[in-house]
Amino acid sequence: MKTSSLAAALMGLMALNVSARLGDTERQCVERYGSALSTPVMTLSSLMEGADRLAVYEYQGFKIRVAFMGGQVVRQSYQRIKPVDGSLKLTESEIAAILDAERGEGQWVRTSGGVFGGLISPGRAWERSTDKATAHCVTGITLTLDTPAAKEREAAFRREQKEGRSRPVPKF
Repeated sequence: MKTSSLAAALMGLMALNVSARLGDTERQCVERYGSALSTPVMTLSSLMEGADRLAVYEYQGFKIRVAFMGGQVVRQSYQRIKPVDGSLKLTESEIAAILDAERGEGQWVRTSGGVFGGLISPGRAWERSTDKATAHCVTGITLTLDTPAAKEREAAFRREQKEGRSRPVPKF
């Protein structure tokens, strides 16, 4: 893609506010992107352990994976579907556009790293000033946004798994 085409695509991305906002409902996501794709559970499960529902949307050249809890988006990730100029890495402008769309009433403040999935993540990380939501981009290919509720639920899910608790089996 030529630089001018990339700039035009980026402007469209910024103008349409592409992110499935943290806190949005599934209905709001469908209104923004259309129906979720049919995606194998294995593809989605790595997004968030313990989520109520997981969905994938494709929008303007991006794959957006979304985790819902209590009917609201609590974690989401953005990846390019096709390479631009031979690379799948997100540009600084794309990252800035996503973070800007997700800032709400707060501001994103750059941090030195973050914790994702119980592991310390090197790379670029941000924290939102209003509610301690986080964003991180470890490899440059995926930008993931997280609410504190997502982190708490995932940690509780892991503790339950570690302690050997299982979910009750329904009576069939």
